[in-house]
Amino acid sequence: MAEDRNNNLYYKHSGRFSLPKLSLNISLSIIISAILALIYCLIDKYNPFIYIQAIITFFLVALLGIINSEFLLGSKVRNKAINIGYGLTIGFTTLYFSWLFWVYAVLDYKYSLLDIVLSPIGLLQTINALNKVYVISVYSTQITGGSLLVLWLLESIFIVGGITYYTLSGQKFTVFCESCENWCKGDKTFELENKVELNTIKRVLEAKNLSYLKQLSIKSNTSPSWLRLYTRKCHNCSTTNTLTVSEINLKINNQGEVSEQEKEIISDLLISSQETTQLENICQEINTNANQN
Repeated sequence: MAEDRNNNLYYKHSGRFSLPKLSLNISLSIIISAILALIYCLIDKYNPFIYIQAIITFFLVALLGIINSEFLLGSKVRNKAINIGYGLTIGFTTLYFSWLFWVYAVLDYKYSLLDIVLSPIGLLQTINALNKVYVISVYSTQITGGSLLVLWLLESIFIVGGITYYTLSGQKFTVFCESCENWCKGDKTFELENKVELNTIKRVLEAKNLSYLKQLSIKSNTSPSWLRLYTRKCHNCSTTNTLTVSEINLKINNQGEVSEQEKEIISDLLISSQETTQLENICQEINTNANQN
């Protein structure tokens, strides 16, 4: 029961979406994937450098994933299963078009593309035949047969998995206002010194005891660890507001390079418009006091 109460404190997607927009956008994604797969295969045919092709593969995957993510946002999809299905669908579609155009190009365009499309079994048989004679050179190593098949399999997994990953990554930090049917935008970021236990911070903020934050101070330039508070809110009706809190720790590697390590403590805690204003006022007060001192 306590876990259920805690779950109700946090934002969760409703599972809804716009079917007409989703249908249109997935059709556009398929068309775009076909165009990019064609360009990808033409480059693969005429580019002798496998490392350049590997970089192009990465950009193809990332670009399609980002496009998918934007289309899902435009379709107002608040359903994780649909997001995953969308990414997998475009991933496998891109993989299919890539093989289709690659076989067509490797065979020097001697066969009708329509015949290849209408014969998926023939396409698989052709790929199997090419596997026995096609050779890829990496440095002085000739890759063919079983080794080439493994390489193709890894490439296929990367294309499908990568497109799905980038599709989902764009949906990770999204909050939707069901009242006015708009995505909430990131609003304010505050950084405070970390002086108390993280569990204490989580407990008092879940209890909406925002005044507790007054005992904290503004982050200094020399702080090795601090709290980052991030708010999202609906700018249309102010009905939906959330708070995310992370602990930030500075890490220094063997080369002396400094990086931030982020640990999320609270993810999209639901707060009211009044509580959002109160939080902003408290953080502003802490900042003002720090400047005066």
